[in-house]
Amino acid sequence: MTDPGQNDRPDTDEAAGPTIDELLDLLRRERADFRNYRRRVADERAADAEAIRGRLLEPLFPLLDDLGRAFAEVPPDLEDDPWARGIAMLRARLDATLAGLGLEPVGTVGEPFDPARHEAVYHEPDPTATGQDVALVIRPGYRLGRLLLRPAEVVVRGPLGGSAGGSDPAPASPSDDVRRQEPVAHGRPDDAPQGG
Repeated sequence: MTDPGQNDRPDTDEAAGPTIDELLDLLRRERADFRNYRRRVADERAADAEAIRGRLLEPLFPLLDDLGRAFAEVPPDLEDDPWARGIAMLRARLDATLAGLGLEPVGTVGEPFDPARHEAVYHEPDPTATGQDVALVIRPGYRLGRLLLRPAEVVVRGPLGGSAGGSDPAPASPSDDVRRQEPVAHGRPDDAPQGG
């Protein structure tokens, strides 16, 4: 006498559970989800590390500003002085160390004005210009990878309104400055977006 349950078992297993192909597909999807999760966590950790590194580097910005101003005003009779050359070597080493950490200066004379990276403090009207360019860097900005730590404060030269032959003939004033489109990640209190 045969056990009636033995004949029914293969039919019951096929009806009750998923097929091997379905299980393999489910496993592939789970593995892809896990890979995406690991990549997202790694990206978040890298962004967090970059933000922390940026907060650690920000207190150096006033020192870099002071060094830049000091070297812009070196008297001609001190340019060849061994002490001044030694300080210049130290500054070069500091710049190289900060570059090795990923800190990049932002803002050079002649580059196109970009409100996402530059803060215009004054606008020099030039109706003959085809675009708005940086005429003077008042204070350099800094970025760390994709993170803007501080925008460059610049004087912008070009047509009013951002196009050649702007229709506004009134002279620009410091109150006509162009604001950033997005706030900086870690900035001064006056960097907060302003309403109005």
